[in-house]
Parts: sequence; C-alpha cells; structure tokens
Amino acid sequence: MRIFVYVFLCAMLASCTNTNTAMLSKNTAIISARGNGFSDSASVYRDTIVEAANVTLASGYSHFVILNNQDRTRTDYLVMPGQTNTYGSANTNVNVFGNSAYGSSTYSAHTYSSPGSVTDIIKPGMDITIRMLNADEVNVNAPGVWEAQDVLDVQPKQ
Repeated sequence: MRIFVYVFLCAMLASCTNTNTAMLSKNTAIISARGNGFSDSASVYRDTIVEAANVTLASGYSHFVILNNQDRTRTDYLVMPGQTNTYGSANTNVNVFGNSAYGSSTYSAHTYSSPGSVTDIIKPGMDITIRMLNADEVNVNAPGVWEAQDVLDVQPKQ
C-alpha cells in the first residue's frame, strides 16, 4: 500500500504544466502551455488562463481578451518490444565397451513468444494570444472579456 501511495504522489507531482510568455507588444502576449503524459487538457487550459491573468496584472492591466488559441497537443508513443524465450533440456546416454564409448544425445526445446505493444502518451498543450486592457478600455460585461483578478481568486490555494 505504501508503494502505491508513493507512485500515486509521484505521478501527481509529475503532472504539471510548463508555461511560457512572449510579449508581442506592451499589451499583447502569447502564452504557451505544455503538459506531460500525466497532464489532462483541462489542467493545461486552466494553467494557461491563470498565466494570462498573472501576465495581465504584472503588466499593469486589469482585463484580457483571448484573440487566438491553438491546440498544441502531441502524441508520443512508448514501444515495448516483444520477447522470445527458448527453454530446453538435453539427455545423453553413454555405453562403454572396453576402450570404446558409444552414445546418443537428445535435445528437446520449446519456444515461447509474447507480442510487443505500443502505448499512446498524450501530452496536451495550447497557445493563446491575449490582448490586455484596463476596465475603461473595454466593456467588461462583453463575452470573452476576462477579469484577471477574478481568475486568480477562484484558483485553489497551493
């Protein structure tokens, strides 16, 4: 049981998202997020929006609008080769007559093969382009307008 808990915790800690920000202008940025094989697309999306909110506030703005988004999910493959094992036994009979020896040998073998396997490893990712604005520059009630502080306020404390 202790090993299961250890493996589970390692997997949970490993399921993080890496985010990067590139500023295109003083109020426009591209946020890139990449998950690993333990990440789900919802957590990558959430982490991308949280990073957009952090960049917005750090740049002195209060709101942002997503101008563009692109799915950057990729699939890697884990290939496990098959195995072939042969097990056998040998029997030898020797008869001695004077100075001569006569004998016979037999060998029997069995070969067992197991097929290989291929496992898909899905690594979610996304890029968004945001425009950052202050409340007096945008209709804050319009669809698609995010208030940066609201996004951060609803995130669980870590």
